[in-house]
Amino acid sequence: FSRPVSCINVAEKMLLGLAMDEPRLISEIRNHLKINGINKENDFKILLDAVCDYWEKNKTINIAKLTNYVKKEEYCKTIVDACSAVEDITDKNKCLKDCIRNIKQSNIKDKMKDLQNQIKTAQEQSYDEEHLSRLISEYSNLLKQKIEV
Repeated sequence: FSRPVSCINVAEKMLLGLAMDEPRLISEIRNHLKINGINKENDFKILLDAVCDYWEKNKTINIAKLTNYVKKEEYCKTIVDACSAVEDITDKNKCLKDCIRNIKQSNIKDKMKDLQNQIKTAQEQSYDEEHLSRLISEYSNLLKQKIEV
């Protein structure tokens, strides 16, 4: 038998688990994501929004009821996995910071890869030098951000 692939990465799963385990961290998680421009609509954001919505309505997190609230089987499995992932973590604040740093790094890498492709295309198609220079400058700035994170 084959195990289903999770719909979110490990750092996102840990953040989701922290949000369910320590609802006081929900606003901090959302703020970090917003500040860092990580607001693309993806499975993680959908699940985090569902956890937040459930928390706001019920002021408690009951995993069985939350999975019933979410319904989608893959999301339910991810919720259960996320809960298990943070059960034994003693320093939740350190875990939060590590996960956010990991997500930032991952997003910077994705942007850099996209820029590499744009630069390659610009060079192959002989775009104007100003456009190419702008892309290279943007890539350089991301490289600095990656080192700082």
